[in-house]
Amino acid sequence: MKVHVQLDSAPGAGAARSRELAETGAGGLFTFEGPHDVFFPLVEAASAVDLDLMTNVAIAFPRSPMHLAHSANDLQLLSRGHFRLGLGSQIKPHIEKRYSATWSRPAARMKETVAAVKAIFTAWENTSTLNFRGRSSVRSSVWSSTSVGLIPKDSGLITTLASERLETMRTVTLPEKSKLAKE
Repeated sequence: MKVHVQLDSAPGAGAARSRELAETGAGGLFTFEGPHDVFFPLVEAASAVDLDLMTNVAIAFPRSPMHLAHSANDLQLLSRGHFRLGLGSQIKPHIEKRYSATWSRPAARMKETVAAVKAIFTAWENTSTLNFRGRSSVRSSVWSSTSVGLIPKDSGLITTLASERLETMRTVTLPEKSKLAKE
């Protein structure tokens, strides 16, 4: 059984802190949105330890699907296939006041964000043109995979979907990226 623990370090301290946590027997490290960017400690950890790394959670709505795809791809490459992207919606006051972003239809927007990220991964993997159209997102072109590097075949993408009324939460584990094109 693997135990995953929170990596809560300031910029510049992620590598040392991740080594300390690995020495305790941790099987994985996760970060939350907080006083620092959710991805940066994992970048530092990826070069220091060979553990599962994940965002738990990265707030999706203030970020574009392309930003999320680039961050996930780069962390997957840096961690040698040990990264999982956890996405969440956060609550309305945080989205509007903390992030200065728009709050609307959280479950539908999360579903669309995940679909857009999957479409980007598929375009990169197949070195094809991206043509994703959603209610909130339109992505009609993408760099080839030689520009960004391919996501390893065993990568997974995890997201948390909130119901439209935020009454229930459910976790959805998406298939390996190599299977995304088949769906």
